[in-house]
Amino acid sequence: MASRNAGSAIHSTRTGRALTSPPASQRCVSREDQKLRRRRLIVLISTVLSLAVFAAGCADTASDAGGGGGSGAELAAPDSPHLEAARAEGQVTWYTSHYSSETAEAIAGLFEEAYPGITVTLYRQTAQRIYQRFAQEQEAGQTVADLLGITEVSLVADLASKNQLARYVPTNAAEVDPAYAAYNDPDGYYHVANVGNNIISYNTDMLSEQEAPHSWQDLLDPKWRGQIATGNPGASGYVGTWATWAYLEFGPGYLEQLAAQDVLVGQSITDTIPRVAAGERAVGVSSDQTTAKAAAAGDPIGIIYPDDGAVVMPTPNAIPAAAPHPAAAKLLADFIISKPVQQFLVESEALIPLTPGIEPPAHVRPDATYVRPELQELTDNLETVIGEWRRLFGV
Repeated sequence: MASRNAGSAIHSTRTGRALTSPPASQRCVSREDQKLRRRRLIVLISTVLSLAVFAAGCADTASDAGGGGGSGAELAAPDSPHLEAARAEGQVTWYTSHYSSETAEAIAGLFEEAYPGITVTLYRQTAQRIYQRFAQEQEAGQTVADLLGITEVSLVADLASKNQLARYVPTNAAEVDPAYAAYNDPDGYYHVANVGNNIISYNTDMLSEQEAPHSWQDLLDPKWRGQIATGNPGASGYVGTWATWAYLEFGPGYLEQLAAQDVLVGQSITDTIPRVAAGERAVGVSSDQTTAKAAAAGDPIGIIYPDDGAVVMPTPNAIPAAAPHPAAAKLLADFIISKPVQQFLVESEALIPLTPGIEPPAHVRPDATYVRPELQELTDNLETVIGEWRRLFGV
């Protein structure tokens, strides 16, 4: 297998203009052409969200999706080209940081119902922890994981650059909306399996929507000292991407000023939810889906899509080159992005659906500003940001 550069995959800019890496024959393009392509794709993402809301009001999407709330048996793909080999393998080991433990366990259970005789072994952890565990497996020459779900795309691109991933394009990849499929690896080593956003959460018992901070820069206001919760970029892919974007967009001084705010730092980005909801902190750097799920459950927590940009998180799945059960891994990868399972994820996790024709969760803001660092910027700066975070925050 030929070696590949981690920076040759998906790119998207700090200004919120997402762009796929062009084929080799077209890579010598002007900066203005690149900017135009990025503008077109970010507009496409917002348009997709708007059209999804409209289309869902004109059709019975739950029925069209095949019954997202039904039993796992109804979600099977009996004509899958991987089914026979997957049944022979009889098991699949899934490492994921994309979902809460509860939702990941629900997906695994639905898969086992859909495909009796194939057992799922689930390892749910943060992105960095999964990356480190998989790296140890590679050093030992004993791959355990069959399917990797890592929220930090630069880590997955790094694995691809080391020839540690297998090429796989899901059988149902064409069902994914082009706005999200644009984040797939053009060489086929990983594909988007989930999309969320870094946003600002706030305790609705402590603050009104008007009183809450409305930008990442607002968090530096002295009035928020001792009132902010975050995760750790050394553990969380969401926090790592957000912190790297802020470091590049606002300069290194941003993290220094944020550290002076006496921030409560957890590990996962989901750690901020109970702390904000309980009033331990008034605001948090959180993900929109986990915040929305907590609000739907009755927690006093709300969402602010920052004026300077919600940081988009297209999170990928990938299959290791030495996966012990590759057919079952492919079957599970297809299952996760299938329309019925996407319907289930909208209902249970408040996630943005990857496939058209499913109503997005009510919290989604098509008119918001969306931003993201380029892949090469993440590759080049993430470790620096993690090091700076440890120095400044002591964790």
